[in-house]
Amino acid sequence: MLCGVSKEEVRRAARLLGVNVATVYRWMTKLKQADQVSALLPRKRGMKQGRVFMDAAVEQLIQEEIEQSYLNELRLSPRVVARRIFLKCRERGYNPPSEGTIRNRIRRLPQTACVERRIGKQAARQQFHPKLGHLPGADYPYALVEIDHTPLDLILVDDLHRQPIGRPYLTLAIDVFSRTVAGFHLSLEAPSTTSVGLCLSHAILPKDIWCVERNVTNSWPIHGLMDCVHCDNGREFHSKTLHRACEQYGIRLQYRPVRQPHYGGHIERLLGTYAKEIHALPGTTKSNPTERGEYDSEKHACMTLKECEAWLAEFTTGVYHQRVHSALGISPILKLQEGKAARNSHAKSRACPDEQRLRLDFLPCFDRVVQPTGIRIDGIDYYHDVLRPWIAALDPGDANTHRKFVVRRDPRNISRIYFYDPELRQYFEIPYRDNTHPVMSVWELRSLQQSLREQGRKQSDEEALFDSLKKLRD
Repeated sequence: MLCGVSKEEVRRAARLLGVNVATVYRWMTKLKQADQVSALLPRKRGMKQGRVFMDAAVEQLIQEEIEQSYLNELRLSPRVVARRIFLKCRERGYNPPSEGTIRNRIRRLPQTACVERRIGKQAARQQFHPKLGHLPGADYPYALVEIDHTPLDLILVDDLHRQPIGRPYLTLAIDVFSRTVAGFHLSLEAPSTTSVGLCLSHAILPKDIWCVERNVTNSWPIHGLMDCVHCDNGREFHSKTLHRACEQYGIRLQYRPVRQPHYGGHIERLLGTYAKEIHALPGTTKSNPTERGEYDSEKHACMTLKECEAWLAEFTTGVYHQRVHSALGISPILKLQEGKAARNSHAKSRACPDEQRLRLDFLPCFDRVVQPTGIRIDGIDYYHDVLRPWIAALDPGDANTHRKFVVRRDPRNISRIYFYDPELRQYFEIPYRDNTHPVMSVWELRSLQQSLREQGRKQSDEEALFDSLKKLRD
């Protein structure tokens, strides 16, 4: 770049710039080494940033103390670390550094390493690592649905006496393309396979009758079979029941990477939206005791489970679906309509062929042998004449083993089960063997079984179960 410059040209440049010839040669050397004009910029005078003028022993003590006291899960403050260094310097006869010096040393530490060692690797990954994960394929309505659960900050009451019965859990599904709520399920039991199945069946089936039953007048037009369900790695999403049902209807299950919650960001954000709206209802527990203050949640509780379902549906269809979504620039319902119009131009959405069959296919599943007394589940016998041909039937693949059949049960009403006949390929409703027994939910059953355990009685004693149920109801 600078080859072929004569001495005369160098002298001429020095005269024009008003500097010594040696200065011009020095500039030429810098320019040749760096190959950048910025190398000729004047440097800032004074001590370089980060340069240390301190006794080596004191500097070593500072580094050791920062390593031992600051970069660990105790998360001591810079002030406490500085105080420890000050005391150790006094003990060893060193001139102690100021607190500002210690803070400067800490400030120059790599932030990624600080967060990783003080808070944890996951926190460091969330804060500093790029969010490269994404959910491909959400190009049209119901291409991809996310599902998750959350406890609601709300106390519900029972239908009869309006007494507090606890906080419900909300299982929610969102269509990632349009951000519309695909469906939900509200329950007093912790998230389970049942919650997932009932939420997905609610998302797949038309909701017109469901809305009428709850006096919801707004339209909720999203339904049909989704292509993929995206969920976390909870046990309820790995159940045999869910895998069977999804496989039968051509729904692909996709699990988010472990410890990377941003992969489920759409559903997490939606759950947060619902959680905030719930705080305006009577009986809310707020997010924490500090926020709740002296508010008596149980005293003000007034909504039943069904009333809460109606409120959630009204908010979903009348508010959330109608307002502009910040990520879309339009409302979710308009985005859904646009997607449907584009989708219908080249492909038809997958409709559910048999609504009643689908509801059953997503209910909890049991594999049972048909005994002479019928089918027994949780100590309760069920019988109908349709079971007669299958009593003590042998497995077609193993003549030494009794054949097991698929049986399903709705946890909200266990007075009947649904037996799948493998030859007729349809479900049959099987009632209690003793039809004098009252209707009961699986949650009441669990409570009765716990009561019998405490009394030292057999949990599988059917008569004892229903005797206890009668006493509790009386």
